Amino acid sequence: MSALSFRSAASATSTAGRKLRSSRHSSIRPLSSKGVSYNDMVNGNPLDLPRLPIPKLENTVSRYLQSLEPLTRDRPEDLARARASADRFLKGDGPLLHSMVVEKDAAQKGYPHSYIEGLWDDMYLEGRWSLPINSNPYLALKPPPKDSAVPPGSDPQIVGAARFISSLLKWNRRVRDGTFQPDAARPGCVRGYALQGGGARVAEKGRDTVQHYPESRHAVVFCNNRIFKVELLGGEDGQSQISEDDLSKHLDEIRSSAFSEPYGPSPGNSFVGHLLTSKGRDECAAAREALKGFSPTNGATLSEIDSAIFAVALDDHDTPDLQAESRAFLTGDGGRNRWFDKHQLVVLKNGKMAVNFEHSFSDGMDWTRMLGEIWHDMYSVQSRGVLLFPKAPLLASPPPPPRELLWKLPYELKRELASARKEFDEACEGYTLDPVEFRDFGKDSCKEWKMSPDAVAQMAFQLAFKRLHGTMPSVYESCTTRWFHRGRTEVIRSCTTESADFVSAMESESKGKDTLREALNAAATKHITVAKAAATGEGVDRHMLAMRSAAAAEAGGGGEGNRAGEEFFGDPLVAESAGWRLSTSNLSPPFLGSFGFGPVAGNGYGLGYNIDGDRITVPVTAFRGGGHTDGKLMAKEVVRALREIGDVCR
Repeated sequence: MSALSFRSAASATSTAGRKLRSSRHSSIRPLSSKGVSYNDMVNGNPLDLPRLPIPKLENTVSRYLQSLEPLTRDRPEDLARARASADRFLKGDGPLLHSMVVEKDAAQKGYPHSYIEGLWDDMYLEGRWSLPINSNPYLALKPPPKDSAVPPGSDPQIVGAARFISSLLKWNRRVRDGTFQPDAARPGCVRGYALQGGGARVAEKGRDTVQHYPESRHAVVFCNNRIFKVELLGGEDGQSQISEDDLSKHLDEIRSSAFSEPYGPSPGNSFVGHLLTSKGRDECAAAREALKGFSPTNGATLSEIDSAIFAVALDDHDTPDLQAESRAFLTGDGGRNRWFDKHQLVVLKNGKMAVNFEHSFSDGMDWTRMLGEIWHDMYSVQSRGVLLFPKAPLLASPPPPPRELLWKLPYELKRELASARKEFDEACEGYTLDPVEFRDFGKDSCKEWKMSPDAVAQMAFQLAFKRLHGTMPSVYESCTTRWFHRGRTEVIRSCTTESADFVSAMESESKGKDTLREALNAAATKHITVAKAAATGEGVDRHMLAMRSAAAAEAGGGGEGNRAGEEFFGDPLVAESAGWRLSTSNLSPPFLGSFGFGPVAGNGYGLGYNIDGDRITVPVTAFRGGGHTDGKLMAKEVVRALREIGDVCR
């Protein structure tokens, strides 16, 4: 399985997930007046949400076959073969595998809490790919409103980082003390909110673990490849927090120390983040064990990093444009100054900031609320439906100064470090990131046209791909299923017969504007239908994954030969339709500037997109080499397609 074949890369769509709605940074989010405890958030179902439903077998197969139609227009024999195979599956092995999924789900009283949860965790934690590019997305915050900007003469990096951390501590306090209020208008699973602070993915041989430290009181700060521990909480109850002024002083002290001479006991050329968090997971696990076995110092440093509330990276450079900025947030400078196993705040020298988050136990919809409330609190922006955090109790006296975390490296690991740095430099050179900043229109105009903004973006992506590559793409669009207990995500198979009809109409010189608008309306309507079905658990891919897993279990985990459903799942169109030439996800709350992730296929693109009131931002990622993709041309074609769709709608 490729790194993100069943990606949940930031899980929201404008048609299937509720968004913050903005006039001037305003948002409407009715909240329940009743708080929920941390233990209930993590281990219970405090909102009494339903279990994720299992689609009917016939519906899944029907939706799967429909998704093949636009991909096989010039290959009718392939479609006929797939239909015949699906018919035999429905009359043969399909009901058996479906019943195995249903019976296993019905018998389960604890974890997994849905038919897909255990398989989903296995996919992430057993995946041996490296996390940067392949898994971790980034979410970049918008700059502050003009009246909340950094005071003249202040350091934007230090002030911005201190503001974010201070607001993050307020968020964490509310989660931990039982005053967190779930959304009331449309309750969703709250577990993800509880896991964002104090969480860490830990590399282990064969399968990683996720560890949580709810009592954590510190952060780790990375600067110039050196690592510092900063105490954030204390007092009698352990919940009084460092003042923003004291935090700014500590961050400034860290930055000065990190660039001081002599370099100190933990030189930058010995930074082990490359080795421990940018390589394949088994290699990371072996390096962790080697470090811990060589010296207790290393074990202590790893423990402090794993248990931190959050990681913070203070970078020593500015970025001249959105392209450089996006690359810095996604991978950093060849992974330097990063720790990809932790959620980490990246703050550039100019104060621009983003969260690069570890994906195995968190999704985009969790982050949109958290970052939205933090952003509003950082800059004291008043908005309907977003409650600013209560004033936090501050420590009566300054906490201890930052402490550098050290390594002691055996010679063998020093050699591996050099190799790891080189490998990740090559990996970063091996992908392209070409941002689209489209300013002709945004969601405000789409709404005036009575057109789904998400559908407009999806049609532009498919039209651009068809023009560039000559075929319709298999499209993964992520949507949330958090309306169910422990729900995560489902796939919107956004390439439909109607979207292919629209693309064909746009490529025809004989079609008039009325005909094009009619085709666009039909495609957008179908897109909304498919998206709503996926968001209510009526998708294709999670059910197909569960049945394939049941077939493997029924065969005792042996080879593919003679497994139930072998003919159906072995049809080439099953793999082709889930090859995700376009891996897409829409996160469009008003406080995000951009968000992005890597492609999931060597012949495909990663398209994280943000649809603002008057613009659409899309960092287009692709892998270099082989002649299969061209991110720069794809970005140009997306702009061209959006402009032409705007002409059709006006």
